[in-house]
Amino acid sequence: METFEKIHFLRRMIQIRIFEEKLTEYKLNRKINGPLHCCIGQEAVSVGVCSALSDNDYIVGNHRSHGYMIAKGANINLLIAEIFGKNTGTNGGKGGSMHVNDTSVGGLGSSAIVGSGIPIACGAAFASMYKDKGNIACAFFGDGAVNEGVFSECLNLASIWKLPVLFILENNGFAVTTALDDVSFTSELYHRGEPYGIKSVQVDGQDVEEVYNATKDAVTSIKHGNGAVFIEAKTYRFHEHQEGAAYARMADVGYRNKQELAYWIDQKDPIKLYKDKLIDKGLITNSEVESIYSEEGIKIDKAIEFANESPFPDNSEAYQNIFIK
Repeated sequence: METFEKIHFLRRMIQIRIFEEKLTEYKLNRKINGPLHCCIGQEAVSVGVCSALSDNDYIVGNHRSHGYMIAKGANINLLIAEIFGKNTGTNGGKGGSMHVNDTSVGGLGSSAIVGSGIPIACGAAFASMYKDKGNIACAFFGDGAVNEGVFSECLNLASIWKLPVLFILENNGFAVTTALDDVSFTSELYHRGEPYGIKSVQVDGQDVEEVYNATKDAVTSIKHGNGAVFIEAKTYRFHEHQEGAAYARMADVGYRNKQELAYWIDQKDPIKLYKDKLIDKGLITNSEVESIYSEEGIKIDKAIEFANESPFPDNSEAYQNIFIK
């Protein structure tokens, strides 16, 4: 991997982090309507996976999809405008944060219905295979979705038909506030793919290069006609399930404690880990990292300014783009 690619990985993770930290401030000041779910702490999964996909490959998100869209190359101005509910947004302001999507980068939608993106990815993969288009579909989902029936149904279907689909499980240990150990016999969820004959691997979701390399191998295998691949990325979210929820950051609310959260933030931050790695190897300096933070901060501020200046959709647009004739 070239040095410029590694620095790009770091820049993308920083961009996602700043994007969500600034939006969190707006949400907590009640300037964003509707839910806001951030992937702070999980940036290495978004960047590692999407960097290994081609421009023509599809992605299907969930309720926490900002990172995927940014990592796939979505326009920052339009994403923030969408989250602000403005008509210049990627979905005309009708999707908001929880259903944010950008079709120009292969986005097939995001939904808060747990596991709902998995069959959509299988459908897109089947269409690609049927039309011999050569691209794949990637579904992102959390550990809570693994206990949904649709997960097993889709893995079975993907196996039988050798669909060009990539299943990405972001296992952050909690489905909202329910610990994985309370609802699953094992926390090693990648084994769930093995009974279906699907290649299944587990990666450190805080290591962007490990995620990237595993995804790159998976994409190569899929595009050679070997069928679906299932990757479990072990990760952790630093903020609460939803910004502005009843619990404050670092609060001991029963399902995780201060010590556990502090450990992940202090020792397992994917951005800090990768920054230190690149500095140790002499590939970047502290001042260059500071410049990246400054540059990306300016970009996000300008995007917020663009969104603030954009108009809300007109009432006449309420029923547009709802039905297909």
